[in-house]
Amino acid sequence: MPQQNSKQDLRSGWFAELLAEHKPPCVSLYQPMIRANPPAAENPRHFRDQIDRMEAQIERRYGERTARDLAQRIKSIVTGDEFWTGQRDGIAVFASPDYLQVIDLFEHVEPQVIVANSFHIKPLIRILQSADRFQVLCLELKRVRVFEGNRWKLELQPLRHVPQNPQQVAGMRLSNETDSGTDLTEGARQASEGEAATVEPVNPEIFCRAVDRAVWENYSRPSGLPLILCADEKTNALFRGVSKNPNLVEQSIMLDPHYLPVSRILEESWSIIEPVFKQKLERLTNDFRAAKAHQRVSDDPVEVSEAASVGRVGTLIVAEDKALAGEISRYSGMLEPPKPGSNEDLLDDLAEMVLRTDGQVLVVPQGAMPSDTGLAAIYRY
Repeated sequence: MPQQNSKQDLRSGWFAELLAEHKPPCVSLYQPMIRANPPAAENPRHFRDQIDRMEAQIERRYGERTARDLAQRIKSIVTGDEFWTGQRDGIAVFASPDYLQVIDLFEHVEPQVIVANSFHIKPLIRILQSADRFQVLCLELKRVRVFEGNRWKLELQPLRHVPQNPQQVAGMRLSNETDSGTDLTEGARQASEGEAATVEPVNPEIFCRAVDRAVWENYSRPSGLPLILCADEKTNALFRGVSKNPNLVEQSIMLDPHYLPVSRILEESWSIIEPVFKQKLERLTNDFRAAKAHQRVSDDPVEVSEAASVGRVGTLIVAEDKALAGEISRYSGMLEPPKPGSNEDLLDDLAEMVLRTDGQVLVVPQGAMPSDTGLAAIYRY
């Protein structure tokens, strides 16, 4: 059975699997979903139409048997009518003779099916990057929660070594020489030692300092994600007065999280993060134009392919509404003309190569591109 994954994160294990080599033909099927219960009849009908188009593409290059086998493999993801219901706006299905994966999408996607030597991930990157992940610290004096998510969904994170109230901080040393996990454990040990133990709650300022350190060590530093604070006015002022977390964004959700549904926290968070993401894109576009004088950029497909093959591309910006026909060698970076019946997209292949070498890829409308060729690369060196 395939893994159905709704975690919207390009750093997840399933995305690394997607970038790995797979036995062709590799089918990438993007299907918009109409939210309805009972399920809308259009969903399964459009799905069948896409599979018919896929079979026709595969037959021309790989033969009828391969087309039939892959069609059956993809059809197996539908286990009943409940498959067509749910709070999602689309699915992405990736299938090959050795791989099958289904991704829930929380943004509209255009229907398309691509058969190639590797999976077509450009639409997926556009959707996941536009969400731009972030974390939210919901801080109360009696409870602490950490969420992580994107514009579509917030997920509560398991707490790791974060004190939940001022009493848990009693006995913690809060020194730079001791990590928060060891410190919290030592505080709990002291609290269990009897009447002489230090069990009185600390003042709110010390509590906020302990939370700040624990969140930095266990969430912000490992992820590198921006952190939004959700707290009432008084707690917000206390926390910001002691926080040393460089990922903490300037604007807060100035509301008591105790009374907020997760949907409201998500709405407020995205209103803060969306301008940050747009500024990031504008900054990258400006960096490309400024780096031209130092020959650390290129918008030529041949040059960028060669640089990507040796891990030289740090950031790649590609146009979402443009494709370049042809194929690229994964290892040499050499470009080849498209084979008959092939629908390989050079921009998609380049995005894969850059992501494999831990580069950053942004998919934007052509109107937001700093070049006319459909791609813009900023080199690491």
